[in-house]
Amino acid sequence: MLISYLVTVFNKEESISQTLLAILAQNLPNNISLEIVCVDDASTDRSPHIIKEFQTNHPNIKLIINKINSGPSISINTAAREARGHLFFPIDGDDYIPQNHADTLVKISEKYNVELIFGKSRRSNNPPKNIPEIKENGIDLDDHPLEFCLKHKICHMGFLVSAKIWHEAKGAYEAVFIQDQSLPMRLSHKCKRLAFIKQEIYFLSERSKNNLSRNTNQQHHDRFFSCRDMLSIIDLSSACKFFLKVQVIASVWKCHRDNNFWKALFSLNFLIYLSNKVLKTTYSERRVLVWLEYFNKLDGVRRISE
Repeated sequence: MLISYLVTVFNKEESISQTLLAILAQNLPNNISLEIVCVDDASTDRSPHIIKEFQTNHPNIKLIINKINSGPSISINTAAREARGHLFFPIDGDDYIPQNHADTLVKISEKYNVELIFGKSRRSNNPPKNIPEIKENGIDLDDHPLEFCLKHKICHMGFLVSAKIWHEAKGAYEAVFIQDQSLPMRLSHKCKRLAFIKQEIYFLSERSKNNLSRNTNQQHHDRFFSCRDMLSIIDLSSACKFFLKVQVIASVWKCHRDNNFWKALFSLNFLIYLSNKVLKTTYSERRVLVWLEYFNKLDGVRRISE
């Protein structure tokens, strides 16, 4: 069986070597081989050159270079279209996985017959060499994947998903710049069962000037539009609709909070946010139109048409 690591890269010259070495160091059974599909998003540093140097000794590494900087949503989908594996493992080009990452997740996938597996993550400069042994009670199995994903606010990489589910979901929502919010939601909507590992399996690098997580306006903007996109799906359960509306309201309040904390505390958006926590009835399409205008005018945000 072939598995595919999908790696998004933008100006990661200081970290991409460690990420690639971590993938290449995976301890895999004899019946599993891997490929690494890297998409460089028009980096202005040496990132693509470093990847090309790895290709010299590792023919299982493929490199696609975007002509223009398009963002991680488009880049991760590009990697998936080029991948040939049965299972996909998306990963950022500055993060780290332990040596038994693939082996652990593949075995769980086979044991419990699941096509989507998430786990915990954390930022660390000193990640472990291996994921500790996972006990039976260390895994949650859920037959309502989207509801689970929304309830637990899953929004990171390093997970396992079948190529079949990815293609059915059409990957990340390309109308937003960052894939973190949309990708787990869209994938979980298409699968029948997921597993969640209740310990850390994925390690994010410490924040740097190139981390998109530093741009909170972008995070809130993309979260808002990703959840709005999911709400357009007809067959969602009432619980899924509720959790999505909660996230829409939260993205508005938190964006106002991060831009002007004291003024935001006395705003209508804060009252709506608090009321929703208590009454759970404050979402309205009329109010959404106001929020749409707000996010469409928000400064410091990359929009996919730019």
